[in-house]
Amino acid sequence: MSRRGASRRRVLSLLLLAAACSGDALRPDVGDLPAPAALDDGWAAAAPETQGLDPVVLGLLDQRLRSRDIGEVDALLVARNGVLVYEGYFTPQTGVKRRHFLASATKSVASMVVGAAAQQGLVGSWDQPIAGLFPEADDLFAADPRKRDITLHHVLTMTAGLDWDTKDVTDRDRDDIHIKTAPGAVRYVLEKPMVREPGERFFYNSGCPMLLTGLIPNVSGVEADVFARDHLFGPLGIEDYFWQKTDDGDDARSF
Repeated sequence: MSRRGASRRRVLSLLLLAAACSGDALRPDVGDLPAPAALDDGWAAAAPETQGLDPVVLGLLDQRLRSRDIGEVDALLVARNGVLVYEGYFTPQTGVKRRHFLASATKSVASMVVGAAAQQGLVGSWDQPIAGLFPEADDLFAADPRKRDITLHHVLTMTAGLDWDTKDVTDRDRDDIHIKTAPGAVRYVLEKPMVREPGERFFYNSGCPMLLTGLIPNVSGVEADVFARDHLFGPLGIEDYFWQKTDDGDDARSF
């Protein structure tokens, strides 16, 4: 069984055990459950029992999370009926007023930025070849005609067919690391050899989101972070964020 699977099984066992303890004498004393922060952020906050949730179950879960007994969880928020009933932070780097590194979740943000560009009429069909979106890299498309068959849909779904070496996260000799210091992130991705035909199969590739954010300056005339601020984060009311970039300062880093 995988580590994730084992962790989920332990959580399930914990919840079932707590649910079985129906009598007060059998209910463990978990102390006071941390109350969600009452902020002016659009979320109402209340005790879990007001929304039909057992505070003992959440309390036991809180204890296990703080002891790191069920995996490395940085933070957990629980809402029911649109009401925040639990909020816990378990590392010094996390908290109500601390930004948290989103890692690969940012790949979805890159896709949303392209969606916003499409909404603005700056991007046409999802089936359009990306070669037309990167005229500065025409030499790379000419070097391997198969790259001219890569569409925006392929990039969005990580089926572009480009090679990408992720290796183990502890290995420093991998593309995820090298792209951070590359002279140009877009060229770094497009220089990778084709290892399968576009659309042939999904292959996790952190270079694809780099192409998504990299095309934004070409179609909009502004950097991806500026475009995201004006057409994605701004309309959503998101103001406190940090958009990290590659060392060359030109391409927004989105992995």
